[in-house]
Amino acid sequence: MRDLTQVIQKLLDRNTFAQKESIEIMDHILTGKPSEAELAAFLTAMRLKGEDQTELLGMSQSIRKHAVKINAPSAHLIDTCGTGGCLMDTFNISTLAAFVASAAGARVAKQVYADPEYGCSSVRLLAKLGINIQQAPEKILKCLSKTGLTFLYLPIFHPRLMPLVRVSRRVGFRNILNTLFPLSNPLRLQGQVTGVFNEKTTTLFSTVLRARNIKRAFVFHGIEGLDEISISAETRISELRSGVINTTLLDPEQLNLVPESVSVLQCTDAADSAQICKVILSGREDSARTDTVALNAAAALVAAGLANDFTSGFYKAKTLILSGKVYEKIGAVADFLSSSAKKRTVPVSKKTTPKRKMLKKKRF
Repeated sequence: MRDLTQVIQKLLDRNTFAQKESIEIMDHILTGKPSEAELAAFLTAMRLKGEDQTELLGMSQSIRKHAVKINAPSAHLIDTCGTGGCLMDTFNISTLAAFVASAAGARVAKQVYADPEYGCSSVRLLAKLGINIQQAPEKILKCLSKTGLTFLYLPIFHPRLMPLVRVSRRVGFRNILNTLFPLSNPLRLQGQVTGVFNEKTTTLFSTVLRARNIKRAFVFHGIEGLDEISISAETRISELRSGVINTTLLDPEQLNLVPESVSVLQCTDAADSAQICKVILSGREDSARTDTVALNAAAALVAAGLANDFTSGFYKAKTLILSGKVYEKIGAVADFLSSSAKKRTVPVSKKTTPKRKMLKKKRF
């Protein structure tokens, strides 16, 4: 493939690419040859057409192929990375769910998107918690083996994807990268837990995970717009189990929870999110925020094979949170990554990353 011009035209004509073609398209993008204008046009055309299963399979396969090569045992290994894109300014629920799942015995390798311009991004939250994820891949992987939890930062593990990421920031709208990134974990996962930005994506995403031979997965969207399992309304959940996808609606009242407004889950910036994290995971708060973390951690426990069903997973996660033991996981990860740490600086081009006025939108 020499350029993206024909690809863009076909996308504008509503054509869908087969898996093999999609691999070739992303391979070409990751060579670094396309111009920024071509990449922007590609993202726009894909957004207008909408992604298909074969395209997501092929492009995510290419991204994983070009990722930094790392290996780890797959037993109980899961990722809780979501697509982002709901823009409801909530605290970092999926990251807290990762801490809970790991404290319960799961092995979690959570991907973290490169988004330093957003005040409530996961990378900023982790920094506020004293967790330095900008390190060599070997150190990050060793953290998984020592603590049961690690964070895969996009610029470290997917350096060839960064030109497309920078263009994605500049175009400013949700695009195929939101969907591709959670599908691009370079490790071999047993299970996956992913919040998505709209209802129809739960089925599409689950279908792609099934094609990738993921054993257990939960893909969900709160019908009020939240890309998490919600405390404020019903959540559409597509569950993948033994090759079968079952989609249902979960009402918080099914677990005897009183629905609360999304506003109770909101935060102002990374410092605020970090404070919320410390209060919840140290067991000092039994609230709707705690229940929300337990709901999302429940899906992670089932996906990791540590709970038989969602209900038992919820009560196991809630009990663990209230015990305060999850907070110890933060310290364990922070201490390990700070020991003999040589910070690996990831340059952010000021030219290609304009400043944003809104600093509290949560991404991934």
